[in-house]
Amino acid sequence: MDRALSSTVAVVLLVGMTVTAAGLTVALGSTAIDGTTQTTELSRAEHAMTLFDARTAMVGLGETGGQSVTLGRASGGTYEATPNTGRIVVRHRNYTGTYDEELYNRSLGEVTYSNGDTVVAYQGGGVWRHTDNGTVMVSPPEFHYRDATLTLPVIRVTSGDASGGPSSAFVKRESETLRVYPNQSATYEEGSLRYHNPVRNGTVSVEVQSVYYRGWADYFRERTTGNVTVDHSTRTATVVLETVGQVGDFALPSKGDGVEVRGKAAGHSVDQFAVDIAQSGGSFNNMKFSFYAEQEGRKYEVLLRVDKDRGNCNIKSSDTLTMWVLYDDPDDGKPKHAWVNDSIPADSGPIRLECDGKDTRIVVDYLTDDTTLRMGDPSLPSKTGLAWDDPSASSASFNHSGYDGENKTHTTGNSETVGNLSRHYLTEMGSDFKLKVYHGGGSSGTAHVDGSGSSGALYYDTSTGSRYITYLHVTENNVSVRFR
Repeated sequence: MDRALSSTVAVVLLVGMTVTAAGLTVALGSTAIDGTTQTTELSRAEHAMTLFDARTAMVGLGETGGQSVTLGRASGGTYEATPNTGRIVVRHRNYTGTYDEELYNRSLGEVTYSNGDTVVAYQGGGVWRHTDNGTVMVSPPEFHYRDATLTLPVIRVTSGDASGGPSSAFVKRESETLRVYPNQSATYEEGSLRYHNPVRNGTVSVEVQSVYYRGWADYFRERTTGNVTVDHSTRTATVVLETVGQVGDFALPSKGDGVEVRGKAAGHSVDQFAVDIAQSGGSFNNMKFSFYAEQEGRKYEVLLRVDKDRGNCNIKSSDTLTMWVLYDDPDDGKPKHAWVNDSIPADSGPIRLECDGKDTRIVVDYLTDDTTLRMGDPSLPSKTGLAWDDPSASSASFNHSGYDGENKTHTTGNSETVGNLSRHYLTEMGSDFKLKVYHGGGSSGTAHVDGSGSSGALYYDTSTGSRYITYLHVTENNVSVRFR
C-alpha cells in the first residue's frame, strides 16, 4: 500500500516539475523573443534613420525640393516629428574685447523612433541612439570642421506629425537657404563691423541644448581640440574655438597695450612686420620705441632709439639710429641673446626718419634683410619695455632648418639681418602672445607719438590646428516631415 502511494506521489511531482519547467521555458523564451524582436526593430530603425538623414540633407541643402523615404514597419514603436525641440546657439565672444554677439539662436526640431526605453533620433543632420545610460552617435551631424574652417548648415525640422504603423516619410523643403554668416547685410551690435570672414578677435562658440547633448559633446571632442564642456542641468554641450589674432594692418596701440598674436603657424610664418610712427608736437630727439612680448617665461623685445638731437625734421646724412633685438628663454639655462647696431643711417633705407611737412615720422621694416645687427653685450637704455639685467650670451644656435640659412650658431661679433632675427625670435615666442608697445624719452623726456596718425602691419600664416577658427559659414535650412 505504502509502495503504491509513493509511486503516485512521484508521478505527481514529476508532472508538476515538468509543467513548471515548461512554463518557465515558455516565459523565458517569450522574453528572449521579445528582446530579439526589439533589437531587430531598433536596428531596422537605425538603418531607416540613416537613409532619412541622407535624403533630408539633399532636401535641406537645396539639391531637391522633396524626397520620400521608406521607414519600414514600426510595429514595436512609433515615429514622430517634433518641431521646437533642441536648440543651437552660435556666439562670437569678446569680438571687441568686451562684447559678445549672438550670431544665431534657433530650435532644431527632431524626428524620432521610440521603442521601449530606447530612442533613435534624427536631429541637426545627425542620427543618435539614446537610452537612460546616454547617447551614441549613429551618423554625424552637419558640423564640418577642417583647416580652421567651420561649416555649419543648420537643418531644422519645422513640422509635427506621428505614425505608429508601417510608414514612409515625405521630406519637403520649406524655404530658401538663409545665409547667417558671412552676411554683408548684417552688422555686429556694437559698431559697424559686418558679419564677414575671416573671423577676428575673441572666440566662437557653438552650443547645443538637446536630450542628446552627450553625443554632441563626444562629436565636438572628436572633430576639434577646442574647449568642450557639458552642462548636465541644462542638457547643453558647448565647443569654443579660438579665432586667430590680429593679422594685417593695425592702428598703433597705446603704450602698454598691444597687438594680439594668436594662432600663428609654426616656423618662420611672419610675412610682414612694420610700423610707421607719427610725431605729435616736440620732436623725436632721444626717443625710444619698442615692441615687446612675454609668453611662458620667454621674453622678446625689438627696440629702436632716435639718437640725441637727431629727431628733428632736418635730417642729415650723418644722423643715425640704434636698434637692439633681445631674447631670453629661462628654460634653456643660458643668458639672454642680445644684438645691436648703433650706426643705422637715419636718412634712408628700411629703418629711417622721414619728414612729413614740419613733423618727423619713424619708419621701420622689421623684416628687412638690408640692415644687420651684431651679437654682443651692448649697453641698453635705462628704461625699456622689459627688464634685461642678466648678462648676454656669447653664442646662440638657430635651429630652424631649411629657412633663413639655418641651422647655424652665432658667436659674439657675428652679424645677422634684422629680418632673420625677427622671424627667428617671433617663432621662438610660439603661436599665442601679445606684442605690446613701449615708448619713452624724447625731447623734454616725453615721447611725442601721435597714436591716431601711426599705424603698423603684421601679417603671418595662421595655424590650421583644430582649436582655431578662421572662417565661419552658417546657414539655416528648414524642412517639414509628413508620415504616410
